[in-house]
Amino acid sequence: VRDPLAQWIEPRNSVALWRLEHELRARAELRAALLRAQGGLPAADTRVQQLAQTLTEQLAAALADATLGAAPAPEVLPTSLAVRALLAAGPSPRRDEVVLAASERLVEALPQLRGEALTAALAALVEVAAIDSRFGAAVARHG
Repeated sequence: VRDPLAQWIEPRNSVALWRLEHELRARAELRAALLRAQGGLPAADTRVQQLAQTLTEQLAAALADATLGAAPAPEVLPTSLAVRALLAAGPSPRRDEVVLAASERLVEALPQLRGEALTAALAALVEVAAIDSRFGAAVARHG
């Protein structure tokens, strides 16, 4: 039998770590230092940021063109993956705006989702909830 306190604290610690990692990725010089410390190439971060900018604009265009909640479930998977990728790339004002809009669309779609689509949407929303607690209720309600 697990300790009830540990069951409550462990997820909160994970969420706190996700939030901290997201905040750390906001600073280019810190991302480069972390990459160097791990034997990575800081130039890789430049490429990641370029890809994230492209993905941000593609996701924004897709959100403007489609109603995710009315779309077939496969549309949810690329949206969820894009949200997770943009979170991993770190914040920027435009990226944050698009991630928020996509997350709101995922929340709207949750009641109709099942199986893989529901899992993908919830996975993205759990990560978003780590940095924006407003999404936690939707995850709890549908997860």
